[in-house]
Amino acid sequence: MLENSLRHLTKVGYRYRGLARVSDMVRQAYTKSSRQITINDLDGDIRFHCYLNDHVSSRIFWRGAYSYDQLRLLDKTLRSDMTFMDVGANCGEFTVFAAKRLSRG
Repeated sequence: MLENSLRHLTKVGYRYRGLARVSDMVRQAYTKSSRQITINDLDGDIRFHCYLNDHVSSRIFWRGAYSYDQLRLLDKTLRSDMTFMDVGANCGEFTVFAAKRLSRG
């Protein structure tokens, strides 16, 4: 599928200043598409449904995550016995990220 091939390129491209603009142009070109694509690599191995016409979901698809800094903080902070509440969840990025780490919470 073309989108998956482009996704691999944009995930790398977003790491570099000049290529990030090109990667974002690719993402924006797909914002009119209402397609749902399931990825299998959110946080390494989580299945996640992405809608290409949704801002947050499309960024997760094209970049690999929407909230990198916050997810890194959660990764350092969460312990398996904690409880996590995602109040006002947009598409569930924090929820599935936390659920992977909270086996007893």
